[in-house]
Amino acid sequence: MSSATQRRPRPSWRHDFKPGEVENGFVEYYAAWSALGLAPVIVAVSADALISEKHETLQEWLDRHPRGPERDTMGRCLRARVVELHSHGYCHRDLHRDNVLIRHDGVPLFIDPAFAVAADPEAPCYGLVGGSRSEISVVPDHRLIPGLENGVYWDVETTAVRSLSADFGPQAELA
Repeated sequence: MSSATQRRPRPSWRHDFKPGEVENGFVEYYAAWSALGLAPVIVAVSADALISEKHETLQEWLDRHPRGPERDTMGRCLRARVVELHSHGYCHRDLHRDNVLIRHDGVPLFIDPAFAVAADPEAPCYGLVGGSRSEISVVPDHRLIPGLENGVYWDVETTAVRSLSADFGPQAELA
């Protein structure tokens, strides 16, 4: 095969598994989301890591779009993607700016389904309205830091992670 016809390897992102992630469905959720176009394409899975296509981080995207209509559009698109994820029966439950990547065409993708669960798409989702209405229990790690019980850190102000509200405004304004 000539060098002109060889495919260049795509940049990749590696997630080394933490204890319990594989048993808790990390790979299954990631694979399902990837098949739905809601997570990056998986390149490989080994016993100790998942490797997927690499994309721009939400932080990198935000650095290039400090304010303006592009940011407003991204906020609405990101919220719509959370709703789409839920419509397929999944709640992310750990969604903040560090768990969002931006595909080359500007579409948000979700990573790190370590706390994800299957959920009834007709019922409130822990990732959209918080644990109190969703009837999905709050994972113990989220109880350690006040304000992080709701899974999607959109309107919660915390020093642990930067909320999506700080970047895009209140979720209610985007619905």
